[in-house]
Amino acid sequence: MFEIQAHRANTAGALRAHRAAGPTSLELDAGVLADGAVVVSHEVRATTLECPPSQLLGKPWRELTTDDAHDLCRLTLDAALALAVDTPVVVEAKSFPPHTVEPRAFADALEPYLDRIGLASFDKRVLTHARRRHRALETTFLFETPMRVATAARTLGPRADLVTRDLVHAAHALGMRVVPWTVNDPREMQALVDLGVDGLVTDEPGLLHDVLRPLALAA
Repeated sequence: MFEIQAHRANTAGALRAHRAAGPTSLELDAGVLADGAVVVSHEVRATTLECPPSQLLGKPWRELTTDDAHDLCRLTLDAALALAVDTPVVVEAKSFPPHTVEPRAFADALEPYLDRIGLASFDKRVLTHARRRHRALETTFLFETPMRVATAARTLGPRADLVTRDLVHAAHALGMRVVPWTVNDPREMQALVDLGVDGLVTDEPGLLHDVLRPLALAA
């Protein structure tokens, strides 16, 4: 099945809206708090981009607690998974030490969820540590500069403009999937589908459904 991965389902409203569009998976971003809980946030710290005015703004999530995250109107991963209901969730681990916890600690915090999620990250170390804890974990290595197809992850997640037919063929020859990010233009969606990618990360899952419908790829 072609993967329609709805991007940045980082709030209750975004989760509900994306689910209504019928994606095959929901992508959300996560960090680790000082008490070991997992917070849903695209940023490595509390910022005005995601949080209301607070004296806590500017502090990295690794220094804040679950109560702080609630005060800042951020979901925990537990709450996000409950809202996702039966739609598969791909968690992007926002691992950027020293601004975040170390990769091993990140995997420790995610361990209770590894049988319920897919895991993506730009940090290969988080993926490696997490796979050691749960061998069946589906992992995606994200990248934004050209690279050779060599990674332990099951899926490659390149920036969309890095995708070539050679990259897709090389990945498929190794039994790997290619799911680029983040694609919102229907012409670009179609071009990548034509290159043979296995899915797309998009802010517009309904639009991607429309692009795929004539090809019956989303059935």
